[in-house]
Amino acid sequence: MTSIPAPPVDETRSGESEGFSAQSWVEDERTHLRALLLIATVQFLPYGIAGPEVFRDDWFTLRNAAVDGWWMSAGSDQWLARPVGSAIYAVIFGLIGQRPLVHYALAVVVVTSAAILIRRVGARFLPKSVAVALAALWLILPNHTSLEMWFSCLNIGVALLLLLIGVDCLTHQSNASGRDLLAAFAFPLGVLSYEAVGPAAVGAVLLVGWMRRRDGRWVGVIPSLLTLVASATWLVINWHPEKQGLNVSMDPAFVVPAHFGVSVTGGVRLLQALLPVVVLCISAIAAYFLIREERRDDTDWSERLIVLGWGLLFLGVLPFARYFYAPIGFGDRVTVVSGVGGAMVLVGVIALVGRWWRPAAVVLATVIAIAALAQRASMVKDYAIAADDSRRILAAVESRWPTPPDGEIVFGPEMIVERHIVAFEWAAVSLQLLYGDERVEARIAEGEDDFSSAPPELRFDLRVHSKLDDGRLGAP
Repeated sequence: MTSIPAPPVDETRSGESEGFSAQSWVEDERTHLRALLLIATVQFLPYGIAGPEVFRDDWFTLRNAAVDGWWMSAGSDQWLARPVGSAIYAVIFGLIGQRPLVHYALAVVVVTSAAILIRRVGARFLPKSVAVALAALWLILPNHTSLEMWFSCLNIGVALLLLLIGVDCLTHQSNASGRDLLAAFAFPLGVLSYEAVGPAAVGAVLLVGWMRRRDGRWVGVIPSLLTLVASATWLVINWHPEKQGLNVSMDPAFVVPAHFGVSVTGGVRLLQALLPVVVLCISAIAAYFLIREERRDDTDWSERLIVLGWGLLFLGVLPFARYFYAPIGFGDRVTVVSGVGGAMVLVGVIALVGRWWRPAAVVLATVIAIAALAQRASMVKDYAIAADDSRRILAAVESRWPTPPDGEIVFGPEMIVERHIVAFEWAAVSLQLLYGDERVEARIAEGEDDFSSAPPELRFDLRVHSKLDDGRLGAP
């Protein structure tokens, strides 16, 4: 398989054209940047207005900062396993503290910057209008919402950003060795922030080295390979204790729905079933064209984009083969890398369909965009409800018990979950922060019988204060 070739150089650069034209507008880099910023503003503003909140692991890091000092927000084990991620935690949870709106703003900046880099790198190998479409589609796809709305995932978003910075440096058309050295720092920093970007980093370095083989510049990727080996060695030596012996395996049946099914299309059952079939069939055709080498024109990039997208998807999924793979809500952090591959596949499929019959491509692109935006709006609504529930529950607890009661508070009758979004989970940690007392005891009951067995004066019914629907755990 050959690499995606660079598109022909555009002779009419921005600011140098003789006059306005539709083509110059479509290819203008500043227009692309404005478009991505507009999309980001429109889609991220509603949750910001609704009022973000801290969830799940956020409480632990806030407690660590309060008890052990801001520098130890992530905990000692995390400092060894993910030193860069722990430094990020020290800033957002230790120094910034419980200011969810600030955390959300930072997450939005990281995700938007990642989209801009996707466009920047893509424009070196694809028509510029296609590159911005790829970045925009990835931005609106609702299968990486945790990177934006669950603040413990901020280090994961930064890891993706560092991966893209490394790729951007290695694929830059200049011969400056300084960019190669910058990539050699960016890749391992990303891996030490969140190790799941490692396989994609290695794959990107090897692919760029192969692309450079003809002009002798392949040696520039060696520093990145060396630093990636060093960071991988560090991870193996300092593997997080909680990640060892999980004794779980990913269900491969979730992979396609995570990228082309329910996680991006929402509750439209026909589309859930039809879109994956369309994607798989056209991907098979694209692979056939490449294997047979029937398309030798370098401007026919769509087949290569589809195949490379599947490759990136595989490299992104690979780290979670022995992990909890539940790609929706809080669980969609597992698509941090593979989601970019999925967007590449979708754009390639749309382009290939457009080569055959343009009206069909327009319909396909429109359906995907509308479905993705509708699913995103639905997910944002659930996050906002969960945030309100969390605030409501804590206010009710403080109102009922102005001072901590003697004994263990039992919340129930069970944890309330909707599409893996949980308003209130780590009860003891949350209340210890609320009261500023490490001695407070609390837990969530494991069912109706467990809840009923607790003393009435220590029972707290979550259903009374929660508007989040009670969903089922497991499948997306």
